[in-house]
Amino acid sequence: MGQCQSQNQESQGLYFRLSKPTFREALLGTNPREICSKEDIQDGGSCSGIVQVEAEFKDAEGWHHISHGTANVFDDQLAMTVAHNLYHDKFGFAVSIRLYRDDRVDNGGMDSHYVDAAVINHQWLSKRSDKYDFAVLHIPTRFSNGIRRMGYEKTPTSLTIDVEIYGFAYRESGFNAENFTGSLHYSNSLVHVASEIGDLLDHEGDTEPGASGGAVISTATGKLIAVHIGFTKDESGKPAINHAVAINHNGNDVEMFVRILAIIDTASVDPNISRDKVRFHGKDYPLFSWERAE
Repeated sequence: MGQCQSQNQESQGLYFRLSKPTFREALLGTNPREICSKEDIQDGGSCSGIVQVEAEFKDAEGWHHISHGTANVFDDQLAMTVAHNLYHDKFGFAVSIRLYRDDRVDNGGMDSHYVDAAVINHQWLSKRSDKYDFAVLHIPTRFSNGIRRMGYEKTPTSLTIDVEIYGFAYRESGFNAENFTGSLHYSNSLVHVASEIGDLLDHEGDTEPGASGGAVISTATGKLIAVHIGFTKDESGKPAINHAVAINHNGNDVEMFVRILAIIDTASVDPNISRDKVRFHGKDYPLFSWERAE
């Protein structure tokens, strides 16, 4: 399969369509979770733009597997999350992805949407480095006005930033499962950022399976500065620290992902983006490349 000619191979987005994973989360115990107030998740609430992700995968024998995560609505038809919510090493790309709000929202299912297209950072697929674990989702119809669009900004390079980490929880048993499942929760923490972002961000917010892709929001600006991904273990095998993926670093370029979706939707040409194709699981997918702005 042809290789994309780009001076910087980090800046590549793979596009795939959808018809109608293994989680790595940790309760560190340093910053216990709280359930977001019902007021904050209702129409117009400050957290109404953080939604649940339900991804359906199909194995070689035709069995269907469901996993859950979190995404963040930032435009009328767009949300950002992590790539591992959409792709499974064994099953490939999800065959169906649904976005829907906190279970406590009573609006008759108005904000339940199936994703029709997505772009993920191709370097996550090819290198499997977590710093590239990023994706943008597109729905065919706009989110309702009740969902507040989340403001976001390029991950800053300060040494430490006060943040709130948001996400949903899905587990059949465990710590307060009956209280947290289907309800948006958050945890306060500091996030530690290198002077030049080349890897993941560290934080000590509590998370559980289902929180992957959740918003990391700066308490100073109220904007989304990263998306939560999971944790790493210490030498004894216990959870040591949670991580988040930087926005607009390492090829996780939100604007370029949005432009790729526009190219597909309108069959247009963007002089700053080249197109090729790449093969996964026996199928060809469009692959787009651009030069990093950094």
